[in-house]
Formats: sequence, structure tokens, C-alpha cells
Amino acid sequence: MDIKSKKSKAFIIWLCFFIGIGIFTATLTGSIILLKDDYYGFSNVFDYAFKSDVKDTMQFRHTISLKFRLLAETLTQENHEEQLNIAEANLDREGKNLIYYARNLRNGVKLSNTRTDFGSAVKGFPALPDGYDYYLYFDGKKITIEHSGKIVDIYDSDVYNAGYSMLKHWGYLSENIEETNPDLSKCQILLIVKKDIGKVFNQESQLYRIKKDLNALKSVFTSIIIVFLVSCVLILVSILNWKTKKEFDRKIGSFFSKFWIEIKVFAAMIVLVIVALACYRYTPTLVVNLSSLLSIIFVVLIIGWSLYFIFIDFLYNKRNVFSHNSINSLIKAYRSFEIKKPFQKGMLLRLYVFIAVEVILVILAGISFIMLMLSYIDETFYLFTFLLLLALGVYLIYRYIRRYKKTVTDIGKLIDQIEVIKNGDIKNRLILAPGADMYNAAQSLNKIQEGINKAVEDRIKSERTKVELITNVSHD
Repeated sequence: MDIKSKKSKAFIIWLCFFIGIGIFTATLTGSIILLKDDYYGFSNVFDYAFKSDVKDTMQFRHTISLKFRLLAETLTQENHEEQLNIAEANLDREGKNLIYYARNLRNGVKLSNTRTDFGSAVKGFPALPDGYDYYLYFDGKKITIEHSGKIVDIYDSDVYNAGYSMLKHWGYLSENIEETNPDLSKCQILLIVKKDIGKVFNQESQLYRIKKDLNALKSVFTSIIIVFLVSCVLILVSILNWKTKKEFDRKIGSFFSKFWIEIKVFAAMIVLVIVALACYRYTPTLVVNLSSLLSIIFVVLIIGWSLYFIFIDFLYNKRNVFSHNSINSLIKAYRSFEIKKPFQKGMLLRLYVFIAVEVILVILAGISFIMLMLSYIDETFYLFTFLLLLALGVYLIYRYIRRYKKTVTDIGKLIDQIEVIKNGDIKNRLILAPGADMYNAAQSLNKIQEGINKAVEDRIKSERTKVELITNVSHD
């Protein structure tokens, strides 16, 4: 039960590490990319999400500026009847969220959803009704904006007011508006916004949409921050239990040790293809969309985890990463078959198999070389096949020569051991590797040594017993 508990704990700790690093990396990568290139005005969106009041956002200011422009153009156009209907339909969508009062003193054109200007014409500023905390007022010369009892300075060139800058671009902040836009100088425009912007029944309110988007963004960013903090906690848990986490790393290494290097290379190639396809979706010269951003994050994650698993494989399997391959496995399977044969037949069979394999490789390499010379399309494929067969043939020659030298060396050791026994040394044993060709012969020779040694010891013991009996009889 304790062993199962330890195994489960190791997996859980490693899972904490995996999930924590994944979320942390994805969040960090996405943030860096968005902030670096400012995709979709991300820096503004980020700033927008953490505004406490919707009226402080660039989106709100821009919308109010557009509504001011709509009223200004409606009042000053000659064919204003049609424009009046369009403007009125647009403004009435806001319901009680927006009070508007606009009139042209020169031609008498008026557009309003209220009967009064709240004293703005007399006092120069409106007396806000209950439940409203924002107004934009144009008296024919200057625009005045007040929010929560504070005047917003939109004329100071040293102060950047995101959203209101369009008013300057359209020429509404000109100090000599009587000269630049004489028709507008005869107009009075007032916009008052509700403190708590609400939903308008059966209408699509732009102001409410901004508030709704703000709340949604707050929820999204809050969720991202919470998830990011959770990932930090998961990483901390895995660090505090690093030894336990390494136990599961060891199991991963043991799992990878079962696969040939060819399979691992093939898996790595699949990963590279996936990465290439994901990178293909990312086109920084075009408009970046969510799909491109997710592709970048996916590429970073898959490359990062691939490198991590490669590191684990080399850490725990070391040289076996390369030595455990299909060729060595086939050779090992052949040896298990060869070892069942008598030594002489096994050696001859090895030679015949080696020659047969080399002949086949030479034929295949020759065919590949001929196709390489004749082909004009698949040259890379035939060249790769030729070089692969050539390398395989050279490798098999190297393996055969190395095995042959090892066998000759072991035969020499066996002969030397026989000479040692002949000279009377029956205690020292001949130690060969279990997989050596002369291993069984060495073991047989060692058993002969043990038999001789035992026989000698028994003979000496018998002679001592006889001597002791003769000595005892003599004393009697």
C-alpha cells in the first residue's frame, strides 16, 4: 500500500510540475508577444481592463467624441432633415444612459431628448441631474468636459487624453473656431452620461456595450492572473518535492529506454513537422489573429517539453540512448539464436550471415547509386538511401571485426589459462563477460579447475589421515 502511495505521489508532483510550467510558459509567452508587438492594441486593452470607471476608458471617450461629431455635423449640414433622423435613431439607442441637447442658434435646428439644457446656456455649464456624473458641453467656442466633479483638460498639448484626441483631429478644439468653423460657432451641444450605465430594453446601447466589455475583460484578466498564480503555486509545490518529482523522471527515463533510437528520431521528426506547420500559420507581416498567437504558444510549449524529455532520456539512459537501436537489437536476437549452436557452427554461421548481409547491402547501395545517377527528380532520396546503406555496411563491418578481435583475445586468454593450470596454478579463475563467445568454455575450464583443486585437497587430507594413524600405532 505504501509503495502504491509513493508512486501516486510521484506522479501527482510531476503532474503539478508539468501543468504549472505549461501554464506559466504559455501565459508568459503570450504576454511577451502581445506587449512586444502590441497586437490589437493590447497595451490599451490591458489598461482598459483595469479601469475602475468605464468613463476613464479610451473606448468610452472615443464613443462620446463620435456622438459629439454626429451632433455637430447634423446641426451644421444644409440638408439636415435626413441627417436628423439618422442622428436621433443613433442617440436614442442609449436610452436613459445618455441625455443630449443640441441646437443651432442660427437656423433653429434642434435635436434633444430633454426639454432643458440644465442651465448650461446661462451658467456656462449644466447642473447635472441625480444619477448622472459626466457631461460634455460645447458653448460655441470651447468644449468643457467634467467627470465626477473634476474638469478634464483636453486642450493642454502636454496631456494625452486617449479617445479625446480625435476631437482635435476633427478641428473641434481649435482656439479660433469662429474662423475655422463659423457654422459650428453658432451651436450649443450638451451630452450628459448616467453614472451607472445600464442595459437599454430592446436597444443596442454602445455605452452599455463598452461597460459590458469592460466587465468581461476584467473577468478574463482576473481569470488569467488567478490561473497564472495557481501555476506558480504548482511549480513551488514541485520544487519543494523535487526528490519525489525526480522519481517520476526516472520512470520516464526507464520508459524511454524501451524504444529504439530510430523511433525517437522519427518522433522528433513528427514534432518538427508539427512545429513547421504551426510556424506556417504565424505570419507576422499580415494581420495577427488568435490562431496565430495560439500557434506561437503551442510551438514554444512543444519545443520546450520535447527538449525536456530529451534531457531526461540522456540523463538516465546516457549512452544507451544511441546503443539501443534496431541493428543492435537484431544482432542481439541473432546471438541468442547463435548461442544455441555448437561453437564451430556458430562461428561459421556468423561469417555466412555477415557475408550475406554485406552482399545484400552492396546490391541495394549499387541500385541506389545507379538510380541517383539516372534520376533528375528524387536525387535527395536516392542519395540519402545510398549513404544510409553505405554507413550501415561500414558499421556492420566494424561490429564484426570488433567481435572477432574480442573472440580471438578470449581464445588467447583461454590458452593462457590452460598453460597456468598446467604449471600447477589451480586457484586463479578465468573471468570472461557472460556474452563472450568463449564464456561457456571458460566456465567449463573453471569447473575443471575446481574439480582438480577438490581432488588435490581430498588427496592431501587422505594422506594426512594415514600419517596420523601410523604415528598413533607407533606410539602404542
